[in-house]
Amino acid sequence: MIRTFIIIFHICNFSLLAEKILGYKKALSNYILNLSEMEYKNYKESNTVLNNYKDWKSILDRTFYRLAQSSGLSNFKIEYSIIKNPSFNAYVYPGGQFILHTGTLDAIDKEIKKQKENGLEHNTYREFYISGILAHELAHYYNRHTFKLYMKKYSFSKSSTSNSLSLIKFGQDLELDADKTGYVLLGKAGYDTSYFLKILKFLNKKYQENLKKGNHNPYFSSHPSPNRRLGKLSEKEKKFYIFADKMESAFADIQIGTNLKNALNEIENGLVRFKNNPDLLRAKAVALHKLWLESAEVEKLLLRSIIDLPSFRNDMLLKKLGTRDITKKIPGNLRFYYKAKKTYKKVISITKDPFFLSNYATLLSYSPNPRQEQKAESLARRAYEESRGNLVTGNNLGVVLYLIGKKRDALTIFEILASEANNKIKDLLSKTDDNAKEQINRMARDIKRMQTYNKRYVNRSFTSILNLALYHYYTDPKSMKARVVTALYLQYDKHSEWAKFLATGMNMEDQVAESKLVINMQTKIHEVGIGNSFKEVFEKWGNFSRTKNFGKKVYYYYDKHNAKIEFHDTIVTNIELSPGTDYKLNQAITPDIRENKVDEYFKKHAEIEGNYKTYLTNTGKVTIYSEKGIVKKLWLHK
Repeated sequence: MIRTFIIIFHICNFSLLAEKILGYKKALSNYILNLSEMEYKNYKESNTVLNNYKDWKSILDRTFYRLAQSSGLSNFKIEYSIIKNPSFNAYVYPGGQFILHTGTLDAIDKEIKKQKENGLEHNTYREFYISGILAHELAHYYNRHTFKLYMKKYSFSKSSTSNSLSLIKFGQDLELDADKTGYVLLGKAGYDTSYFLKILKFLNKKYQENLKKGNHNPYFSSHPSPNRRLGKLSEKEKKFYIFADKMESAFADIQIGTNLKNALNEIENGLVRFKNNPDLLRAKAVALHKLWLESAEVEKLLLRSIIDLPSFRNDMLLKKLGTRDITKKIPGNLRFYYKAKKTYKKVISITKDPFFLSNYATLLSYSPNPRQEQKAESLARRAYEESRGNLVTGNNLGVVLYLIGKKRDALTIFEILASEANNKIKDLLSKTDDNAKEQINRMARDIKRMQTYNKRYVNRSFTSILNLALYHYYTDPKSMKARVVTALYLQYDKHSEWAKFLATGMNMEDQVAESKLVINMQTKIHEVGIGNSFKEVFEKWGNFSRTKNFGKKVYYYYDKHNAKIEFHDTIVTNIELSPGTDYKLNQAITPDIRENKVDEYFKKHAEIEGNYKTYLTNTGKVTIYSEKGIVKKLWLHK
């Protein structure tokens, strides 16, 4: 009897849990579809929508129809908009609304003209090219990719770096799946699938051109690289694209400082195929350099150099070929050190890249050999001059000078660089516009992502401040300068091994405060605050009663509690409480209380405009509306 009761109890618990999960999924599904319609509508309202563009409409209608008819889901009503925008872009919303930028259509026309396609009418080639793009986007819709991506994104109970990286990887996998399904859709519709590959090659060309302008790490991109995509589909050049994809990943790992042994193995395999390739040799040298650095304890490295490596580009495969302490010892794994040195020496005669020279100089500066120290200084100064006083080569020159015994010269460099870096960061933090806030949030996010892979990662903007703090720590850890500069650095970084080493050495672990770049969420209404996710709201407040649109905003009502919430991209941006609510802000403030009680609670000056008072908190703002000294409404907002 008891056993039967336990079984029934567990079944009931399971049923309640299943009901809650289904309720959440239904609520989230409704939210996503509603959001999809609103975003599509808002995007059209804020941009120029064209009924036709250079006679493309009939081609788009015909291509969409042909692909849909052959897909087996022909009852799907196609809804798309042509947006006047010069960028190359096309995408689909979870509800099945498609966007096409005019830049995409112009690029196709330009490619047809450049390739001098002949034998068929121009519009026929237009259809061949656009069919690949539309098939890819239809595949996203048919496979519910955008919906799944939203579901996964909003299923996280809180925002975190690991969740963000997981979402990026998930999105990249969906892109590859859309390529595969889109390729099949093209074949079923009778289109020439080679034009799908032509589009990917066109994207790859643009991608490779952008890589020459600056580094790009595939770990943090919403789309897999064109090399990886082509490696999954292309037949004739499949081996090359697979190899290029491996090199991209290896270079990315070396840039971050993760999976270094595996990356080194891939580079060495590449050198078997492309013997003495200077760019692969550079990557090998930097990988060995970082493996050696990884093998040494932080305190024995003394300072932090910035070891630079450009992102892999396909054209890399197509090129032809003082007085220091007498007890000075090379720390870490000597095998890695000398292998790195040997590889640098092999490459140094065939490259003029100042950043590579700077890397090599920092490696040589750890040598106890006076000739090697002289060479390190010569290379470091040359790299600094040739890069026109770059932050990276400047920092590394300071590291070299310190390690070869010219500490006063090193101090001068670190003081100049640290002052410039701190002034730039302070200036950025002092700005209140959305662009500045986005830049700060992006920097904080990137630092967290990099430190997920590499615990020793330090943003190059802060490295000179770190080295100045380390200089004073080694010189006199009890000095006021050491404490001031250390405290300054710990405002920007508290998670890296360098930060922990410095904080421990200075006995300042208690001063390791939250980074200035991180927003700390504290002010809440019934356990929900600005920045909480849709899932967290559902867990704390349950399902909403109804929704209502106000222009471009959508409010989610909790009628039982006289409360409503506004989300942006499933993140809470505004909470409103009305009289009669049983919810309170920080379990203390609620409508119907006296206005002076709110003043006493916040203990700070409020911005006053008529009957409205706004108080600034560390999570945003709290605004109240009062009549005759009684609070009638309360908002927690950004």
